[in-house]
Amino acid sequence: MPTCRRDNASFFDLLRPRIPRIFVALDNVFHRLNGKGTPKYPDDLVTCLSEKIRNKAAVAETPYFRCKWYLNGNLHVEFLRLDLLKELNHIGGNHVQVPGPEGKAGR
Repeated sequence: MPTCRRDNASFFDLLRPRIPRIFVALDNVFHRLNGKGTPKYPDDLVTCLSEKIRNKAAVAETPYFRCKWYLNGNLHVEFLRLDLLKELNHIGGNHVQVPGPEGKAGR
């Protein structure tokens, strides 16, 4: 998992370049499963994490996730909406096609 320091560096400076994209994708999936569409700035997970790191807070929370980082560099992500997590596991495990933004089933 990525290493997070509590200093004035931005979230993107602290993590490898691919890690923010993983959080963006995860946040997008949970918003879409909840029927809310793609999250927009400033209500997205990456912005929340960036602000908390800038403010030297150890915990960041959104409606879907609670992220807590420790001094040893570990970042723990807790899923708050277990119903959406169950639905995601069902879709991934059963290869269900989910409608895309145009209402058509994806590949």
